[in-house]
Amino acid sequence: MAGKFNDFLVNLFMPMLKAAAKFYLKTVLQQIQDHNTPAVYENTLKSINSNFILLDEVAKKSKTKIDDDVIEAVLEAVQESAADDNVTL
Repeated sequence: MAGKFNDFLVNLFMPMLKAAAKFYLKTVLQQIQDHNTPAVYENTLKSINSNFILLDEVAKKSKTKIDDDVIEAVLEAVQESAADDNVTL
């Protein structure tokens, strides 16, 4: 019973948490871009992207839904920021 309730809560709140995390990360990435050289910004995007792709592979193997959603939010934010700023990852 507790497991089903926990799953219900995760499914209820995860979309909101994911959206908030994505928004926050995009804000942080914008600040990095605003206060650094283009090379630093590009390297930051590339590093975060490659590290979280590896983390995503591990999370999928462990089948942890929360980790998958958080990792997905980070990857989406980084990839959208890169696309918006014409950065090739």
